[in-house]
Amino acid sequence: MAAPVPLLASACLAAGLALGRLLFGRRQSARGAALFDMDERLLQGKHHVFDLPLCRVLVCDDASYPCWLVLVPRVNRAREVLDLDAAQRAQLWREVEAAAAVVQDLYRPFKLNIAAIGNIVSQLHVHVTGRLETDAAWPGPCYGAVPPQPLEPNAAAAVVAMLREAFMRVQL
Repeated sequence: MAAPVPLLASACLAAGLALGRLLFGRRQSARGAALFDMDERLLQGKHHVFDLPLCRVLVCDDASYPCWLVLVPRVNRAREVLDLDAAQRAQLWREVEAAAAVVQDLYRPFKLNIAAIGNIVSQLHVHVTGRLETDAAWPGPCYGAVPPQPLEPNAAAAVVAMLREAFMRVQL
């Protein structure tokens, strides 16, 4: 006897969703924007803070560097700033400036580092790192200097909430 159509349709939908998650688990969307592929390594050890018009803002979950943001333009296959069109490049810089202002206002760092290196993760992303003279790698580079020290879950949630509130006030 054939399975009832609704049951078969439900089973097919569930299988399709599971397969989709398996194959495309890194697909991200924001505010009704088209889906884009985010390299899973960009999500490791980070928390989603906010979506600006172009970029997804992440904060690194590392007590060694309390003010380290990563901005990821939601543009598929972008590896270099030059892969963005002129309007996107201008928007990226506005959003980097806004992120830098948020870091300055909240953390008062000694120095701001802004970098789009991408040697390990080639997908275009920009680090906005407020460097403190007391941080674990000062004055050297912070990339891989010490093993990450994840925040306690409540502390991480508080950092994300504080940053989200600050980004909601950003005027672009």
